[in-house]
Amino acid sequence: MEILGKRIGLLIEATSKPYNAGYLASRLNWERPIGAAAREAGKLAGISLTGVLLASFNEGEYRRIFSALKEDRVDAIIVSEETEHITYRVLLVELVAKSLVPAVYPYREFAEVGGLISYSIDLADVYRRLANLTDKILKGANPADIPFYQETKFELIVNLKTAKALRLELPPMLLGRADEVIE
Repeated sequence: MEILGKRIGLLIEATSKPYNAGYLASRLNWERPIGAAAREAGKLAGISLTGVLLASFNEGEYRRIFSALKEDRVDAIIVSEETEHITYRVLLVELVAKSLVPAVYPYREFAEVGGLISYSIDLADVYRRLANLTDKILKGANPADIPFYQETKFELIVNLKTAKALRLELPPMLLGRADEVIE
């Protein structure tokens, strides 16, 4: 998963290099190939990436995890792509802000509610393509004849308010590459 490496790279670029980053994910996610890809991306970036593992997705579990983070001395957080996080995005961003560590998120919705950086595929583009594919299939096209599409459109959202709260001076080149800067 190259996107994980890109997210880690953006986090490194936005901060002084984190040395002990936490990967916020479910235990199941951490034990699957995606978790192995996250560990490998951290290794390639030269940072220690430890699993910050949720037993389930609920408010109490997020609060428990963030209480334990203080002891783990995590200096950055990478949030997994598990869509269950979106339900708790406001709480999650609030808890990250209280921990005073920078974080990178998998979807723009996190940056919109105060997350530092989000980097993801353009979901609006994905949904448009999905609607077009569904239309073709409903009109009789054979799904096997429809070409596979590899995502090539990504969006980088940076929240300057959050950067200021974290006392981060974001590099101008990072801001220049952003698709959207929230002030």
